[in-house]
Amino acid sequence: MRPGTTWMFLGVLAAAAGSGLAGAVPPPAAVKPAEGRASLAKGEAVRPLAWGKDIQVVSAPRGAAFSSAPLAFVGYALRGPGGYDDLAGLDLRGHVAVFAPRVPSLPAFKGIPERERSLAARIQRLDRAGVIGVILLETGPLPPGGLKAACGRVDLPVLAMPVSALAPECGDLAGRLGAIAATGRPQSRDFVYAPWTTLSLDLPGGRGLGRRQDRDDRERP
Repeated sequence: MRPGTTWMFLGVLAAAAGSGLAGAVPPPAAVKPAEGRASLAKGEAVRPLAWGKDIQVVSAPRGAAFSSAPLAFVGYALRGPGGYDDLAGLDLRGHVAVFAPRVPSLPAFKGIPERERSLAARIQRLDRAGVIGVILLETGPLPPGGLKAACGRVDLPVLAMPVSALAPECGDLAGRLGAIAATGRPQSRDFVYAPWTTLSLDLPGGRGLGRRQDRDDRERP
């Protein structure tokens, strides 16, 4: 509904009430948000993603529109005082970062302040690193909602995907999370699928992010 439309509608209601025709004025119809389109590609093989099953939007204030953005697995997107850093040595400009939103209690994460463990803080850190979107890695079915508020105020598109939907192109990501727990070391720098696995996404109102991707490509050495 465009700015001012609500007041116009209320004015119509008031006029109708005065003429005895209030019951003849229907309420505004609810507008269902348009679903986006998304696909994963590995090399030349492209696979469309089923909306609501393989992928869903958690937060996308400005929408999103980009093509063939490479994926980067970044564990939990955390940095610890003992030297643990999921982002160390990675050039994330123009990438879509894939990470687990829920932080387990691990020795490697001891001493990380709660504010830095928050989902919002980790997304902001990835934003500063130059990513154009993030995927929250779910080990079960996609949740119906509830993570949007935890994302904080970000312009990046925040998506959610189950491990099973990423497995054909990205391998055993659940196993990588398990390796972090077992070794206390990041498992992101040897993500061999990164150069060839890409995401294309088109959400309503998202043309601005395509320009950001182009800018990042130009700045890449």
